[in-house]
Amino acid sequence: MRNETIKWNRMIGMVLILIPILIQIPYTILNIQIQYPEILRKPTEVILKEYHHGGSSLIWTWWFFGISGLPLIFGYLHLYLNTKRFSPLLSISAVIFGVLIGEHLGQLFTIVWMFWCPL
Repeated sequence: MRNETIKWNRMIGMVLILIPILIQIPYTILNIQIQYPEILRKPTEVILKEYHHGGSSLIWTWWFFGISGLPLIFGYLHLYLNTKRFSPLLSISAVIFGVLIGEHLGQLFTIVWMFWCPL
């Protein structure tokens, strides 16, 4: 049982390290395709024109960018499960704040949005 726990902890640790790095791949492609996130400061008609010009490759890149954060949810849950025995309130608070801080919240909303929007 102990070896299995160690293996599981290592796997989740790798998820927490690799996923943020892998998220940078579609992010970089979006930056090259439409100068994301700078394009969001431009007028709506410019954004929509670039979006239309990007075509299906832009949509797929954006979709992969959105879902690339999904494995982080497992990391967050595992973090809570491993730390709750020390202080349940502190553990759940840390996980909630970790999910809500900056890019995590935006990434989670992007994931939800991607599943509601048709390709």
